[in-house]
Amino acid sequence: MITPIITPPEIRTAHEANRALATLAEHKAELDLINGALTDAVSRAKRVAEMESALIISNVTMLEKALEEYAEANRDTIVNGKRKSLKLTCGRIGYKSQSDLVADDWDTVAEALAESEQAAYLIFKNPVADKKALAKLDDVDLAAWGIRREVTETFYAAPDVARVAGEGVRK
Repeated sequence: MITPIITPPEIRTAHEANRALATLAEHKAELDLINGALTDAVSRAKRVAEMESALIISNVTMLEKALEEYAEANRDTIVNGKRKSLKLTCGRIGYKSQSDLVADDWDTVAEALAESEQAAYLIFKNPVADKKALAKLDDVDLAAWGIRREVTETFYAAPDVARVAGEGVRK
């Protein structure tokens, strides 16, 4: 049993120093046991969590794939004009649009912009084309510089976790 040290001991002799070392050794050994037990407990908890979460991760992957297949099969219902998602009781599914500017050779575009004194569309470190500024141009103006806009849509599923967890909603 470890007893608390209220005040630091005064060590005056080799015998007292030896006793202090023995006590220090006991305390360090006890700390090693505590830390070892903690490490073992954490390792066991990690293994249990990994085993339990593996099935959940597999289920999540399958459900997301099934929702994406549903969304593709029912795209006309989900994507309607500006609306690109479908709100359901337990969340939302839909598509996120991402626009990206593409050029065959950005160095050539930057050189052409520099030669035509279009500084608003350049970043002057190299110079390089400022894609953020160029993105504000319409597609016709972009095409004049050899740039095209590509829009991709990515499926997403956003379950309302707080609602489902709070109400215990199933199926």
